[in-house]
Amino acid sequence: MRGRFLYVFLRQNKTNINLNLHFKKMKPINFILSLSVLAAACTGVKENAPLVTGRIAASDSTMITTYYDINGDTYVSDIYTDSVGNFTFDPEIPNGTDLTLYINGTTYGVRIENGTSVNIAIDSLGQATFDGDNAAESRWLTECFKGYNTRLYKHIKARDGEYNPQKYLDMIESARTTTEAILPEVANDSLRAYYDRLGKQFYNRIKADIILYDYVYNKKDSGAEYPHAEIAELKIIDPNSDEVRRSGALFDWVQSISMPAITNVTQKFVAMCDSVDSKITNPANKRMLINSFCDMLFTFGTPVNEIKEFMASMNDRLSPHQIEVMEEKIKEIESRTKDGDKIPCDPVIVAPDGSKKTLTEACKGKIAYIDMWATWCGPCCAQIPFMEKMAQYYKNNDKVICISISCDEDLDAWQRKLAQDKPEWPQYVFQGESGQQFLTAMGVNGIPRFIIINPDMTLARIDAPRPQSDDKVKAIIDELLAK
Repeated sequence: MRGRFLYVFLRQNKTNINLNLHFKKMKPINFILSLSVLAAACTGVKENAPLVTGRIAASDSTMITTYYDINGDTYVSDIYTDSVGNFTFDPEIPNGTDLTLYINGTTYGVRIENGTSVNIAIDSLGQATFDGDNAAESRWLTECFKGYNTRLYKHIKARDGEYNPQKYLDMIESARTTTEAILPEVANDSLRAYYDRLGKQFYNRIKADIILYDYVYNKKDSGAEYPHAEIAELKIIDPNSDEVRRSGALFDWVQSISMPAITNVTQKFVAMCDSVDSKITNPANKRMLINSFCDMLFTFGTPVNEIKEFMASMNDRLSPHQIEVMEEKIKEIESRTKDGDKIPCDPVIVAPDGSKKTLTEACKGKIAYIDMWATWCGPCCAQIPFMEKMAQYYKNNDKVICISISCDEDLDAWQRKLAQDKPEWPQYVFQGESGQQFLTAMGVNGIPRFIIINPDMTLARIDAPRPQSDDKVKAIIDELLAK
């Protein structure tokens, strides 16, 4: 579910042939799941085959989050396999691009081009094999995304202990060795050169972070000099290159430029777009940055009228796709659940022992203070000690319950965190689509997020204070108890 909270990030994959596929359509992309799959299989007519087919080793329908970039516009959508793991993905694309797929916390890459068809098979261990067109390119992308997955290198000292830089240096060297071994198999000279640059961009970006973390965790307190030159050399980028957009380094670059000190939100974001306009010549990079500023308006909770004012002031700088995305988000905000409403749906949540219940059942007819978090979220983990104190404070109050619900897709990471912390209040994780529906309906765009629910399952606070502000939380709950 992390893809809903952070920038672009997604899930996975492909299939043989089965007609009972489920899908979600997101304009302007068409997800075509039809008899054409059977026709392609029976006749071998490649031009009728979908861009991607695949099969995931699963015993139930699985959600796949897809993400790709067309000229700086990003397309994100969820599709679903059938009950035995088959799926197809066949968007309308003007040109070739790299598709990212996410499933159960694992990232895969697939090269998609008009007139080609590639198949991916994912076994029960999450290992992918490719055949058909662009198999070598897809293998390279998958190993690149797997080996340079920034989540693997994210170190939270409270969770992971002392920082060992050599462990992470060995990981990126392994990723480089693996991807360099596959690269010669990419036949197209231009694409092979691009992948070579992209791999180096990923490598340099992560290595710079490892050096920085080593300094912060191991050297700073001893008075060591900040490794400015070494980090600066690794962070040298061309903000107009395509690889900085695909690697995420473009967003590192934008943090380094001076932005105007304007307090009015709308004016500030217009000025930020002006600044990018004056410094970026690559149209796709320019578009992606401007689109990201648009997304930030929603993340920061900007009032709808100000967002509409921003859109009007941008004239023709917003692409038709981005305008459509923003209009859809505005509609969602205007119909969003608010304080006093019933919870919009009753998600299924799973306990550490695997047992399932609904949120209503977990709340037990009490005032519920609920923490939505994830192991990969540093700010979330920072709130855990305060949540523990809150749970302890209300431990003997039979009218109040504290609950933590994880948004993790990596259930092993969640279980390890619980084993480490040994929390004594109820712990759950959202179950797939049910949890995503709840988060979307609640307008949860970032975590940690805390809510307070009344005994009748109406929302007392759809956006409650964090437990670190314990007096504020207790004041709200005490007021509810006094009613």
